[in-house]
Amino acid sequence: MAIGHVYLIGPIKPHKDWTSGTGTWPFKIGVSKSNKGVAKRLSTLNTGNWVQLGIEYISPQIPEPYDVELYLHKNYSKRKIKGEWFELSYAEVNYIKDLLDKEADETIDSMRERGAHIREWGDNHVLW
Repeated sequence: MAIGHVYLIGPIKPHKDWTSGTGTWPFKIGVSKSNKGVAKRLSTLNTGNWVQLGIEYISPQIPEPYDVELYLHKNYSKRKIKGEWFELSYAEVNYIKDLLDKEADETIDSMRERGAHIREWGDNHVLW
């Protein structure tokens, strides 16, 4: 079983309307085996970028992070810009953070027993 982190990277200074709940802002939804891996990815993304990016969120260690990332990519596919970049609202970003925090608090066995796995939340889409 793989263990790792799901992260959100976005512009450091989103427009003020976004934080008050209006509009969307670009975020990369990615996965890494370590916090150092996220920092390295941020450094790479900032090279030559027109806007300075920062780490919006790194989940605690979670089981099967690649499956969780795939779920989020599919769930927000209508918001996809390109690759792993998505136009997300302030509420959506906070919802993702909350889901990932809850995911980290569970074990695979207890999640399966309760049916509370992230892939079963939200729109009740189960990918496996």
